[in-house]
Amino acid sequence: MFDYSMYQNHYERAQKLVEYFDGHYQRVFAFFSKKVPNDRIRIFFGKGTWVNDEKTEISYDIYNSLVDTGCLVHEIGHIVQNYPEKNTYGEDTPEWVKEGMAEHCRYRFGKDDSDWKIVCSQEGYYETDIYYCAAAFIIWLEKKSQRRDFIPKLNNWIVSGERIEDFLMCVFKQDVRPLWEDYKHDFPREVIYPL
Repeated sequence: MFDYSMYQNHYERAQKLVEYFDGHYQRVFAFFSKKVPNDRIRIFFGKGTWVNDEKTEISYDIYNSLVDTGCLVHEIGHIVQNYPEKNTYGEDTPEWVKEGMAEHCRYRFGKDDSDWKIVCSQEGYYETDIYYCAAAFIIWLEKKSQRRDFIPKLNNWIVSGERIEDFLMCVFKQDVRPLWEDYKHDFPREVIYPL
């Protein structure tokens, strides 16, 4: 459901976004082997783009929405994640994991009407550039793993309340920081989209 009541003159754009959302929502859930929730998602033009804690509303920035549909797929990524507030050790899920995984969804499914790119320079860092560098790093980890189910398994691991560091140790026998150094060595270029 797209609520455009505050911006009546953007009816056509709202209709296009509903079609775009409907076309991607099930694909993203299927990729993660997740059941599509029965709850309706209310999308509305607002100030800023975010998903509420209950995962039932998406605020879509009115200005951003006019040029960038892929951002909706990023927000769908957050709905799929639905990570617990704290892991089993009482720690928050790192922001770079949340945003990097959502940007990965956008990369994989959200080819859109903008000139969006994943840009991560040599000086970038996954813990501070939690969108692009984190997404680039996650895409690189997926390729390095040579496992088509790497991203869904990583997501399920985090949803179950476990640490990403432990997952990476299981898969690569390395912690996140040495893997980051390997990534920087392998990907010295700026733009990695399309990969």
